[in-house]
Amino acid sequence: MDRDARQLSDPAHAAVVRGVLGIIGRDGRFLMIRRAAHLAVGGAWCFPGGHIHDDESDERALVREMREELGLEVAPGRLLTELIKRDGRLVLRCWSADIVGGSLSPAAEEVADVRWMSPDDMRRMPLTDATVPLDAPATLITGTLEILDRIGELD
Repeated sequence: MDRDARQLSDPAHAAVVRGVLGIIGRDGRFLMIRRAAHLAVGGAWCFPGGHIHDDESDERALVREMREELGLEVAPGRLLTELIKRDGRLVLRCWSADIVGGSLSPAAEEVADVRWMSPDDMRRMPLTDATVPLDAPATLITGTLEILDRIGELD
């Protein structure tokens, strides 16, 4: 059995995926994205971000992901928290960031919508780890509220 097949059949052999999330706050709200329908957990709302490549730091990944997903130039702040999901196979590093340039222009292949949301807005949404249709009521990816609780207010 090859390595990829082993990873699919045996979670103990699964590679750890590292990701970075940009926690961008303004006036008591956070910049959130609705994932494109064809992505894992498509249609759900979450903090923007993506994979950390093997050859890049968290900060470089954060800058690259915000540029690719949202057309924004950001200055990484500090590591706020780390969220571990999927039995340790997904590690999400959550960084504060400030918008320093660019213009909000979401990449349609990754982002279906963008919105500034208050913590109360987020807490009213049901949680999901499944793909949801874009015309369904808004849902929030599981773990988002845990991140919110850990980081508190940024302003």
